[in-house]
Amino acid sequence: MFTKLNDTFDPVSLRLIISVTRSMRSTSYH
Repeated sequence: MFTKLNDTFDPVSLRLIISVTRSMRSTSYH
């Protein structure tokens, strides 16, 4: 279970997700 989570949310994926969320917050669609 935890191993599967770690496989899905590896550091690279996590960085990508964080990057996307940050960019979305930056745009904030005004």
